[in-house]
Amino acid sequence: MGTGPFAVPSFRALFESKLDSIALCVTKSLAPSTGKAKGPTNPVFEWASGVGLPIFQPASINLPEAIERLKGVEADLFVVCDYGQILSREALAASRLGGINLHGSLLPRHRGAAPVQWAVLRGDPISGISVIHMSPRLDAGSILTRAETPLMPNENAAELEHRLAMLGVESTLNAVAILRDISQSPSHDPQELDRLGTQQDEGLSTKARRLSKGDGQLDFRHSSETIDRLVRGLQPWPGAYGEIEIEPGKRIRVAILRCRSVRSDRLSQQDHACGKLIWGDSLKEQLTSDSGELAVVCRDGLLIIDELQPAGKRAMKAREFLMGYQRNPAMAIVEPAEPNRLLQQLEKA
Repeated sequence: MGTGPFAVPSFRALFESKLDSIALCVTKSLAPSTGKAKGPTNPVFEWASGVGLPIFQPASINLPEAIERLKGVEADLFVVCDYGQILSREALAASRLGGINLHGSLLPRHRGAAPVQWAVLRGDPISGISVIHMSPRLDAGSILTRAETPLMPNENAAELEHRLAMLGVESTLNAVAILRDISQSPSHDPQELDRLGTQQDEGLSTKARRLSKGDGQLDFRHSSETIDRLVRGLQPWPGAYGEIEIEPGKRIRVAILRCRSVRSDRLSQQDHACGKLIWGDSLKEQLTSDSGELAVVCRDGLLIIDELQPAGKRAMKAREFLMGYQRNPAMAIVEPAEPNRLLQQLEKA
């Protein structure tokens, strides 16, 4: 059971395994795109279709008719990753050994829909994956296997997610092997399943709520480090964005794609208000060991912009942007009408 790209490497490894077979692929049914706008993609559906697996797409996995379909498969185990629905106790009971779930964090940290993004947003030095024996509570089952990895400098959520998806393959196969060995033991005790793994410490749990478009609204009255984590944590969706006033009365919306946080003791807030864009000699005066073509003034330093995308245009390097828009030395990213609550939350943590 899965929908997003995080699941595909582990599902592919299970499909290619000589020890197990996949009887059914369950994935969410996504609304088709309309007009020129592209709708959400379903990488698991695309992969399963490509290898010829039977596919089931219920509106809810917990509907009585969906549970009956699952019972009819007579599965030994459900393998769940990046599916997007919580399985009820009745749904989990439709397989002989219940289910395991590959989750993109070191549980119990970052339980919820966006664990990889929140690891970057929180500035965690270490991330990883956990495979749990599932319970009906969100990401609360006992941990069967886990693996750690340090976050790389300037790594964004999309890059980290790819690394964690690959890291999860071996752990998922090992978790399946644990349950296979138990089920094939002549002295198998059904209650042994309830004693599997390591129980999570509820006192250490944190929430990784689903992100929204409004979370990406940039506000440079915050620290450069916090804004840098916001930009990296919201890649590729919902993205970090703001409005640049390129000249009085004329604004363009831009998404910041690549950036770096730089402290600057030389920065004068009197000369450079938060949100002001600086480049050329003005920027060189603020930098010592670092370099960059374009920066935005933050509360405590600079955010060097390496790549950005004006609305309706392709992504471009800072130098390309300046070639078209550097006519006004007073250019600035305007303050949002409402405060960004996510930025406020990150700075309080």
